[in-house]
Amino acid sequence: MKRRLFIAIIPPEAALNEIEKEVKTIESRLKQPVKFEPKEKWHATLVFLGEQDESVIPKVRESLESALHGFEYKPLSTEDILFAPPHHEPRMIWLTLSENTSLFLAELRGKLVKELKKQGIVWQDEVREFHGHITLAKFPTRKAEDFGPLKWVCANRCDEYAIELLASSSDDTGTHYTSILRIARE
Repeated sequence: MKRRLFIAIIPPEAALNEIEKEVKTIESRLKQPVKFEPKEKWHATLVFLGEQDESVIPKVRESLESALHGFEYKPLSTEDILFAPPHHEPRMIWLTLSENTSLFLAELRGKLVKELKKQGIVWQDEVREFHGHITLAKFPTRKAEDFGPLKWVCANRCDEYAIELLASSSDDTGTHYTSILRIARE
């Protein structure tokens, strides 16, 4: 059976709660309504593997364990909330990760991609520079001025987080994520 898979960083519940408070403040100030994703869906994608046969899951697990072996975890920190994608008409709101966090996660992503390829896993890899972010909301493309300014007043830092292999599926009620494998950094 095929599943749509991706590997993501999941912030701890306390950090998600802080972000949720800020999102509620921002939501109340926007000129146009935006449906924010529930906090249970907030994550930073490291590698999007796309449609894969379930038989690759043990290979992904092995790749993750190998990439993380001896890898020095560093704290994650957020930077800003902005309309995205950058340099285009907005269709999302992102919580960006700090430059240091993005560099750290890019290094981890590089090790992970190398291990996945060693395992013979094939996917359409992105060739652009990695910039860590969490998608907070998606909406039809509009002009940023339709919303008014975003004001971000709460920067977060967390030392505990998890790396998860997730499967996504869609139905009439939206997109749903199922955790297949969780490696917690505590």
